[in-house]
Amino acid sequence: MSSQTAPILPETNQVQPETTPVQPIPSSPKSKLPLILAVIILLGIVGGVGVFFGRSFSGSKSPATIQPTISPTPIPTLDPTANWKTYNNQKYGFSFKYPSTWVTQFLTLEPYLYTIELSPEINKDAPVWALSINISKQDYLTEAQTEKIQPTKENTITVGEQLGLTGSYKTTPSGWTGRTIVIQNQKASVVIRTQKEFETEIKQILSTFIFTRVFDTMRKADLNIIRSGLELFRADQGKYPSTLKELVANKYMVTIPKDRETNSEYYYQISQTGLDYSLSAKLNDGTTYTIKAPK
Repeated sequence: MSSQTAPILPETNQVQPETTPVQPIPSSPKSKLPLILAVIILLGIVGGVGVFFGRSFSGSKSPATIQPTISPTPIPTLDPTANWKTYNNQKYGFSFKYPSTWVTQFLTLEPYLYTIELSPEINKDAPVWALSINISKQDYLTEAQTEKIQPTKENTITVGEQLGLTGSYKTTPSGWTGRTIVIQNQKASVVIRTQKEFETEIKQILSTFIFTRVFDTMRKADLNIIRSGLELFRADQGKYPSTLKELVANKYMVTIPKDRETNSEYYYQISQTGLDYSLSAKLNDGTTYTIKAPK
């Protein structure tokens, strides 16, 4: 094999072009003016904004402290009748309170069975009556007719939870004016006459009236409620409870009602077999209302 020799190229000298350095063009003073103005304007804007917000924050009020709302403590209303005297008539079944400075006078005036007059303590020897309470043997509708009071809805009034009739009157020759109230009570009708001059005091007196018939009605209602519990107990247990408290203990009743007037418990007695009972309450007329187990 013959050896081949690479051709030898002629040596060439490459001449690099000569570069001339570019001299920076000196900036004239006028060329820096816009930049300086821009910086001044920017600093002015920033400074103005800072002053504005600084004044705003420095002049702004501190956040208001929320004070808790405190409700005023209610002042208890004093009962104007707290220190009054109490009149109680067991025979005819009613009671009421009257000012301690007033005087009372008991009379027997036809056609009434009983009369009580109340007067302010102006002159004990010759008091001017302000309120007259009369007991009549007539029923209240007949008495209302006697007093010329029409039994209409507009003439109704409630005193001591008892519904009655009322009408105005004028007496001669004294010229007294006021109103008459007729109420049917347990034993007799009650005729109440009032004088207009003492209307404020009389209104308070009437608000204290209590008729025993109301309590007797409550007593009878209470015994019937207890009877329902007793019958439920026997239906489940096969006999009546030994005491009324067992009705509450076994959740047949939430509570056992008591006499609303005396706050005493009703009388309950069970037979030895547990199949009979007697439940009773004493009424204001002295009689006893009794419920027994059904036969």
